Amino acid sequence: MKISERGQITIPKHFREQFGLTPNIEVDVRVKAGMLVVEPRKDAQKFRAALEKWRGHGAKHLKGLGFKSTDEYMTALRGPKLRQR
Repeated sequence: MKISERGQITIPKHFREQFGLTPNIEVDVRVKAGMLVVEPRKDAQKFRAALEKWRGHGAKHLKGLGFKSTDEYMTALRGPKLRQR
């Protein structure tokens, strides 16, 4: 891995996914035992945990209401899209 001229590095995708480092997330950078440590801010971790807790909950509820997808539900709410000329 190289550091760019602007001091930037690219964190490999598998690490970003493993540690929940999504675009625009706030991170803390610190030194611990002589190593540089990058981790999501604590409030970001709480938010991510809350999202994971509720992931898929809406889809199950919508299926119980007879909708096959979120798109189908949104169309029912908004009405069909109008064709543009």
